[in-house]
Amino acid sequence: MSFPNGETVILKRVVPSQIDDTSELHAAGIPCFTEGTKIATTAGEIAVEDLRVGDLVQTLNNGPLQLLWIGTRRFSHDELEADPDKKPIHIPTGVLGNHSPLQVSPQHGMLLGQSHNLDAEMLVLARHLYQTRGPVRLAKGCRQVCCFHLMFAQHQILFANGAAAESFYPGPQALTLFGMMDLLGLRALFPKLGTCATEEAYGGLARPFAKRKDVLARVDLRPSSSPAAADMDRRPATVAA
Repeated sequence: MSFPNGETVILKRVVPSQIDDTSELHAAGIPCFTEGTKIATTAGEIAVEDLRVGDLVQTLNNGPLQLLWIGTRRFSHDELEADPDKKPIHIPTGVLGNHSPLQVSPQHGMLLGQSHNLDAEMLVLARHLYQTRGPVRLAKGCRQVCCFHLMFAQHQILFANGAAAESFYPGPQALTLFGMMDLLGLRALFPKLGTCATEEAYGGLARPFAKRKDVLARVDLRPSSSPAAADMDRRPATVAA
């Protein structure tokens, strides 16, 4: 990637096919929340589009933390029709302890655990939840979507419509999908991004990701087996505005 000042950055651990193959980039996607998603903050739940850098967001493990960066991306009706894989995943009320329907990008990691028949707390890609038994589905009727990426000093678990979900993690594939201005903003915060392993430039994941085969074999989100009620107490206590 070449920057305006003439500097060129080679994204480490991204093989040429990952960068040159357009279909591969589309499949990679970027984890994001859709417009209207309510994020838990110290001032109560705030719509993701109304958040600002510096706002204090409630996290599962580290309490209130300041937002360092917010990215946005909009997909038109034509873009979604041309590439349906960009359409968000729809998670109905209560499936993951969410108090209202939630839509996230297919690559977004949602936190599941032993109550979902996993050995430990792990992040599960939304598109893998769509492939499990249960009511999670592709939002086929979505005509356009505006996505928001929320980033902290380290990868975090936050609360979206009451469900535990990951913040943005600047992995190598994700970086290849951003425009120049977004990349400049990210590199101003984390100068080593793209020049070395993400773990060195930014830090590790808040939780490991579950493998697709394990998710499909073990996770059952049908209402009779849904642990939504048990997960409700995971929501943080927020301070009213």
